[in-house]
Amino acid sequence: GEFDCIASLEGHESEVKSVAWSPSGEYIATCGRDKSVWVWQAEDDEYEVAMVLNSHTQDVKDVVWQPNDDVLASCSYDDTIKIIKQDDDDWRCHSTLCGHTSTVWGLAFSEDGRSLASCSDDRSVVLWRDPEGCLAFRRAASIADVHDRAIYSIAWGKGRGGVEQLVTGGGDDALCFLSVSLDIGGGEQAPPAAPAVCGVQARPEDGTASLRVVGRVPSAHGGDINCVSWSTFSSDDQAGTLLASAGDDGTIRIWRAVG
Repeated sequence: GEFDCIASLEGHESEVKSVAWSPSGEYIATCGRDKSVWVWQAEDDEYEVAMVLNSHTQDVKDVVWQPNDDVLASCSYDDTIKIIKQDDDDWRCHSTLCGHTSTVWGLAFSEDGRSLASCSDDRSVVLWRDPEGCLAFRRAASIADVHDRAIYSIAWGKGRGGVEQLVTGGGDDALCFLSVSLDIGGGEQAPPAAPAVCGVQARPEDGTASLRVVGRVPSAHGGDINCVSWSTFSSDDQAGTLLASAGDDGTIRIWRAVG
């Protein structure tokens, strides 16, 4: 099929790094090297600026929408994640999540929108939870040294039987697969204090979730893996088994889970 360009949105002062439609289809979010996040309102093929947010202090790498609401998350070279929401007619930064010690490259929401996973140049994956659904995300679990180099992309999916799973792609040319356990309940002992990040003392993990590396594909590409994406095909025998990855080697590879 053929596609016609019906609009060109201009406003960013340099490279635009990410673009995402809101679940309602009413908004488009963009971010770029100019440290800004933009929200554009779409109506009848007309696109108007609804918000320009300059809460990040460095390049903004990724923007993702919560699956069930017009709530936005962004991540940046400033090591932080911003949760952005609409308040009446205004958009504002609702909260800042600090849990990484270097650039946060990618984000992925769970299907219900109450969990958020982030990946970073520090080679870790952090899981954030909002169990009450009030956008009070706090760090629930983390796992270090998932890759040997920076982690550039992360995607959330469900495997057979509805098992929550993550996949990551990194600068070590590898794919890593993680299982996610949610609502496991905190222990009786208080969790250990978290290291200082983003210039502040991070809150300790609440122990209500866990992450575990369950698989790895070394040399999945002949260069950095820049993007990973699960198929959302809902057939019972296909759900969570098909994965696409894109790399610096100029290839897109399709993977199928076996066993």
